[in-house]
Amino acid sequence: MYYLHSVPGRLRIRIPHLKNSTSRCQEVQALLLGLVGVEDVSAKCLTGSIVIRYDSEIITSDEILRALKEEKHFEPSRAADTDEYIQKMAVSAGESVGKAVFGWALGKALERSALGLLAAII
Repeated sequence: MYYLHSVPGRLRIRIPHLKNSTSRCQEVQALLLGLVGVEDVSAKCLTGSIVIRYDSEIITSDEILRALKEEKHFEPSRAADTDEYIQKMAVSAGESVGKAVFGWALGKALERSALGLLAAII
């Protein structure tokens, strides 16, 4: 999933295929810095996150995203804004916690039944 946060003059994108890829990060930085109106690009290759500062009177965030899409670095259908991203992460965290609680409860239930079985055998 692509994470996207935009305010006029600043765009932050998390691009999954950039994570842990210095060469792809450099490629995207060069692409973005080549766009008229882009002032600065900061990429964190470890996380795949890119922050783009731009002059909103010269270029729009949509134009930047279009350039990334044309070079196959961005897929709009897989992008989530802050609210969608938080909701998806909350659901994922809830599922993980639910599985952990279920596993703990199941372990306790099996532990008790094993003790009961052992007591019956003795």
